Amino acid sequence: MKFDETDLDLFCHVADAGSITHGATRANLALTAASARIRTMEARLGVQLFERKRHGITLSPAGRAMLAHARQMLAQAERLREEIGLFQDGTRGHVRLFANTNSYSSYLPSALAPFLLAHPNIDIRIAERPSEAIIALVADGSADIGIVAAETDLAGLAAQPVATDRYVVIVANGHRLARSKRIDFAATLESEFVAGPSHGLFAAKAQRLGKLIRARVRMRDDSQVCRLVAAGVGIGIVPLSVAASVQQPLRLHCVELLDGWALRRMFACVRDRAALSRPAQSLYAHLVAESTAAVPVGDSAKISRAGSRRAAPAAVRSRP
Repeated sequence: MKFDETDLDLFCHVADAGSITHGATRANLALTAASARIRTMEARLGVQLFERKRHGITLSPAGRAMLAHARQMLAQAERLREEIGLFQDGTRGHVRLFANTNSYSSYLPSALAPFLLAHPNIDIRIAERPSEAIIALVADGSADIGIVAAETDLAGLAAQPVATDRYVVIVANGHRLARSKRIDFAATLESEFVAGPSHGLFAAKAQRLGKLIRARVRMRDDSQVCRLVAAGVGIGIVPLSVAASVQQPLRLHCVELLDGWALRRMFACVRDRAALSRPAQSLYAHLVAESTAAVPVGDSAKISRAGSRRAAPAAVRSRP
């Protein structure tokens, strides 16, 4: 059986996307070329890797077994390039970092900037995924480092707290909720929402209360949510770190959510710190050393003056 990295990379992308079309796009291949590669892989293996269905494709039992090995082989190939690169002048190191939505949009931009400036020969390949998916990607070697929510089952991975943020309700000045300083999530469900990247979390919380969120529009970025809320389209829920940066220029009012889940602690997790490549070890050490926590919400003046403070870097290793 002969498979090159392009085959394996395509296979993983198709499996993640649940679509040959979308997988081909992620792998930067034409659809016809991608389909031909998948058929060739199945012919060489003598098994069907995907089950074709009306609304996409899913992995067959053989495909699930293949996926675990494909990811390991790609990770080993990447590690080999990194190690060989240590002996070549000018070769750049790479770190594969996966982050959940909250950390991707609010924590990582400021956390990564000083590291990238201090390490010009290290590049970071970053992708956004749900916390539960990140745990699996780190465990099977597809990711070097993952940033996940604290409540996620770490499944035996080593982890360190790196940041704390909290979700706040944002409203335009003049909105009826602008007179409030604190509110329960349930009370916000009487209003229309501008939904953002964390909408799935809020929809699940509303469903547990036997209610639905009335979302007028859904945006991919929390900063876009802030602009639409400021225009009066609806209310929104975004991380405090995002709201604090735009509150004054957009004339937004921030309301503290009293629900316990609104406090979002983030952890950096790895499978085995000692086994990380040198670039990944450097990034992990940086994230732990520079761990920050957002201040709690109070009134508007406190939010606009909010700065960051150190978080206690206590090591954690979950039990399987």
